[in-house]
Amino acid sequence: MVTRKCEAEDLREMIAGVVERGEGRRGLMACQWRLVDGDGRGVALRGASSAPCFCHRDEAIVFDGRDNEALKLRFFSFLLRVPLFVEIIPQIVCAS
Repeated sequence: MVTRKCEAEDLREMIAGVVERGEGRRGLMACQWRLVDGDGRGVALRGASSAPCFCHRDEAIVFDGRDNEALKLRFFSFLLRVPLFVEIIPQIVCAS
């Protein structure tokens, strides 16, 4: 799966489009994203303590349009002490 790094503004535009089209909760759930660092490592939670750590991007926590991307970005960047980026996970549309 190919992903692209983007700024949080791109995600906000996607979410705004979902809201404008009246797609509701299902539409917001389709706007999936994760946090990655400059090396492409994803953010995950480790063990019983749920301590944040780095992992392969395919194993990273997947958030969606219902989550507050600005808050998650600041929170995990602070805990991991590195700059993080929002990475949108493109949806694959299958023809039936």
